[in-house]
Amino acid sequence: MVGVLVAGMSGSDKLNVTAAQDGVTQILTDKVNGYGFTDVGDVTCNDGQDPEVKQGATFNCDVTIFGATRQVTATFTDDKGTYEVGAPDLVVER
Repeated sequence: MVGVLVAGMSGSDKLNVTAAQDGVTQILTDKVNGYGFTDVGDVTCNDGQDPEVKQGATFNCDVTIFGATRQVTATFTDDKGTYEVGAPDLVVER
C-alpha cells in the first residue's frame, strides 16, 4: 500500500471526493512513490460522495487503467484525512 496526505477536507469529518479522486490518480501514476501506471483515467471514488474521515474506514474507487476498469481501496490511517491506496484489484464487471 502507498500513502498520501490529502488536505481536501469538506467540513470537519468528510474528505472532498474530488480531492480524493485526484489523490488516487496521483498515487496510481507516481513512478517514485506510487504504482507508476501510465494510462489512468475515469477515476470515480465512493460513488461520487464525500467519504467520512475516520481511522480504519475505507472507500473504493473505480478507475480505468490501460482501458480496463479496476477497483482500488483506500484506507484512512488517521482522523486527519491521511489514507493509503491499495493496489488495483482484478477487472470490475459493470
